[in-house]
Amino acid sequence: RNVILEFSSVGYQSQRINVGNRTEVNVVLELTVSDLSDVVVVGYGTRRKVNLTGSVATVTSDDLEKRTVTKSSLALQGQMSGISVRQGSGNPGNNQASLLIRGQGTFSGAGTSPLVLVDGIESSLDNVDPADISSISVLKDAASAAIFGSKAANGVILVETKSGVAGKPVISYSSYVGKDRPTFIPEMINSWEYAEVINSINPGTYSEEAIQKYKAGNDPNYPNFDHIKYLFESGKGIETKQNVSVSGGAPAARYLFSFGYFNNQAIIMKNNSERFDLRLNLDSKISEKLRFNVKLSGLMDNSKEPSSAYSSGVGGIVLGAMRNANLIPGPTPDGYWGRNETLHPEADLNSKSFVKNLAYSFYSNGQ
Repeated sequence: RNVILEFSSVGYQSQRINVGNRTEVNVVLELTVSDLSDVVVVGYGTRRKVNLTGSVATVTSDDLEKRTVTKSSLALQGQMSGISVRQGSGNPGNNQASLLIRGQGTFSGAGTSPLVLVDGIESSLDNVDPADISSISVLKDAASAAIFGSKAANGVILVETKSGVAGKPVISYSSYVGKDRPTFIPEMINSWEYAEVINSINPGTYSEEAIQKYKAGNDPNYPNFDHIKYLFESGKGIETKQNVSVSGGAPAARYLFSFGYFNNQAIIMKNNSERFDLRLNLDSKISEKLRFNVKLSGLMDNSKEPSSAYSSGVGGIVLGAMRNANLIPGPTPDGYWGRNETLHPEADLNSKSFVKNLAYSFYSNGQ
């Protein structure tokens, strides 16, 4: 029999052996240096898509420009399969979305967030202005872990920012104005209905005369005040986003400069956030075989939310409003506030207690 077996492995010299009539074949492969080029050693560079063997999905700037998103973490929502985007809060200071790539892989303290690389630097997706993004590539399978290591266990998101285009200076401007409103406000039972329920549990707590006064609604001492509705209708709910960029240059030296501003006035009064973004990308072609790129970006994030003694931040005020029955008055004519066992949520809104967060970030990358 003329049977030939070929044995090969990455990093070793291949061997072809004629088996003949042998029933056992022992093979020792010799190490070769020339084949080491087949091994991917560093993953923090660009790769042609045709050379990728894993599951990769990409969203381009054209796709992003068709959508209006105020946070880059929301840009992937509904754009590709296998990506779960969940925004758990509408609080302007804490409304970023959490991302899961192909489900949750662990319930341990190791976390479930994917690795995010912005122009090759580990960062947060929300540290980039959506208007500055050229493309977002998502590596969704375990093959990415072979390139990026253990941090890639939950997937990898590669973000590439825009670069300048050779030619005359091009000025781009985008603007967005939106109005936020709650999709659902819990319907609280009326004050007289609450009194009747309490009487069914503890008879005689509220007299029939008091219940009728609650129904009449003409006595400020017997109100029907909807605390949760007052809370979610107290703010403006207006958000605005502006971005202006200038790009251009010669074939050997291109530039892009952008400035972004975002302001969000929440649906709860005195709860707001503003953000400033700056970016400068420079691309220089020194020779046919040598390029030098510099990417600089910075941001300032300033948020403020009312607070209460019951719990820090606006969440405690919402909790207090949910606990207050409609028969507890809001602002009274004498300037005081009704209360239960917790502080009054409307009084907290009108106090001088705030939680303020001011953050600065600066990123640079040269290659």
